[in-house]
Amino acid sequence: MLRALGLQGSKHDTVSDSEVSDITDDQPRNTFTELQLLDRHKDIVRLLAKIDHSRFVSCGDDGSVIFWETETGRPLCVIDDHHYRRVTSVLLLPSITALVSLASHDSTSALGGDAIQTQPPDGLVPDWLITASSDKTIQMWNIEAGKTHKTLQAGGSVKCMVPLFQGTMFCSAGHSIAIWSNEGDLICNCPRPNADSDIHTVVPIRGNRLVVASDRPALSVYNVDQPTSNRLNITFFRVLQPHRESIRCLVAVSDAMLASSSLDGMIVLWSTLSLNPMRKFNEFDKYRDQQHCFSYCVNHLVALDGRYLLAAIGTGFCMFDAIVAMCVVKRAHAHVSNINHMAFVAGGSMLCTCSEDGMIRLWSISSTDATDEPSKTSVTASSPVETFMGERDLISHRKSTKPIIPALVGQLAGHSGAVQRMLDLSPDGFASCGSDRLVILW
Repeated sequence: MLRALGLQGSKHDTVSDSEVSDITDDQPRNTFTELQLLDRHKDIVRLLAKIDHSRFVSCGDDGSVIFWETETGRPLCVIDDHHYRRVTSVLLLPSITALVSLASHDSTSALGGDAIQTQPPDGLVPDWLITASSDKTIQMWNIEAGKTHKTLQAGGSVKCMVPLFQGTMFCSAGHSIAIWSNEGDLICNCPRPNADSDIHTVVPIRGNRLVVASDRPALSVYNVDQPTSNRLNITFFRVLQPHRESIRCLVAVSDAMLASSSLDGMIVLWSTLSLNPMRKFNEFDKYRDQQHCFSYCVNHLVALDGRYLLAAIGTGFCMFDAIVAMCVVKRAHAHVSNINHMAFVAGGSMLCTCSEDGMIRLWSISSTDATDEPSKTSVTASSPVETFMGERDLISHRKSTKPIIPALVGQLAGHSGAVQRMLDLSPDGFASCGSDRLVILW
């Protein structure tokens, strides 16, 4: 067990300005400028998804779904008359026709396969945009036509969706768990009549199992059985219980590992084979202060390269190496308020963080001052982590006991409220959205 491997957070959800790094107006390494304010939404915008190199979509609490042109910010399609409550999840899938066509040209790929966690093939442009809402419906949109293909009645609120079996099916979860065909036909449904909290995350793992998280301190595992060729059953298997507080995030790290994080800051690494905890990161004995604030709460968790965990912990962030069990990057006070979301931008050369304080901040790893030229990375760097840290630095710091402290190289102040999410649109830049109802292209 690794105890307190991570951030020593502040005593409250916000920190004083003096504890947070400042930056001058002169930001030579910040190549982003405010390009355009997109203000077609009428309520908080929480979701962004990239369709392809030229289009992306945003979804708001007003139930609207808007397709945008990446280069110009021009709205390609505005749909505001199907969902009447908040859009809670978005999923992009290729059509079954595209999947069959790919399988017929690739003899090494069997369509569907027998592994529930297998993702849709890379390189396929999505045909379906699927949106779920707290209005108890799921809408399937034909992206090219810009209109609805089918309305699915979920029978309860839906909080998340994930593709299954290479995208030939997908799972929706919230009040219940359901599996749908690629064309929107209900295959099976698993009610949760005694549950007191909706599922907010589903992760499919090997062995045809689904691991689900809700606002409870335990994970639940379900088996997906196939008694006949055209039928599936979802049955409860077991509960996983090392967390002390409600679980906030759940991600697949690799086929062999998944990770969960909770309100108290604890991050647990699990084996997908034995379903036993392998390691614990960022564990504190005293994680609440006298005001009952959770200073170490993990608000966002990202798995990278099958071994790294990037975690937004309170007002700061850390990157953990799950294989060698160490913290390789750490910034204790990155923002004044809690970080909501993180993403690599500019081809992975910078880490972008956004916060409840309305700021977007850019971070880089360099042995020189933040105002100097960026350090060169290896030309063989093939992942955002390698690009961000530099391949040589990455190898050397696996042997070091001290985490790297990234430098603040830029700050973007375009939102007037909390920034909810960011979306990398390289090489054009990135998009952000927030509680001020805006989508901003940078």
